[in-house]
Amino acid sequence: MDSNITIQYYGPEHAARYDDESNVTLGSREWHAQCLRDVLAFLEPTPRRFLELGCGTGYFTSLIAETLPNSTGVAIDGSEAMLAKARTALSPFSDRLELNARMFSDVPWRSLGEFDMVFSAFSIHHLEDPAKKSLYHEISSSLLPEGCFILFDSFRPPSGKADELLERLTCLDILRRHKHRTGKDVQLDKVIETDRRKKLEQGDKESS
Repeated sequence: MDSNITIQYYGPEHAARYDDESNVTLGSREWHAQCLRDVLAFLEPTPRRFLELGCGTGYFTSLIAETLPNSTGVAIDGSEAMLAKARTALSPFSDRLELNARMFSDVPWRSLGEFDMVFSAFSIHHLEDPAKKSLYHEISSSLLPEGCFILFDSFRPPSGKADELLERLTCLDILRRHKHRTGKDVQLDKVIETDRRKKLEQGDKESS
């Protein structure tokens, strides 16, 4: 995350409720986790050293460390508040993980060395397009010959109508999850309005 808006948004207050909110706003976390487990099981050779960009509270980092018990990793996030939660969650793997508070533009790629796998979830969409392209180049350069890059993220369809549909489907999913957790009905228009406002607050810059 490189935007000052984004870093300010992910301060202590938001970090405290991030995991709980993500179960409503980011789709099925259980499905995301199972997808990642399935992909990791498919990889050959099994990754021994990984890098995670935008590790947040350590949700996926923990999953990777559990699924790849012989691996070591570096996890990076721009928010000290999110990393504070991650350090607690990842304490069982502290001997295998290095956590760094850094902006994506300040990642010391050369000193970090090479990786079998680079992973990022719901973070790179905060960057402007030129910064995304620069980051993808650095990721590619950091991978070993048989290494891979796994990206879970938000994207924007090139068609305005498709973008409108994706927003509607996303917000309908949020509405259902909210009702399931709270038992309360919310108007779809209100969910869409809130989703748009939060994306502005977070500095989201989804691209196709």
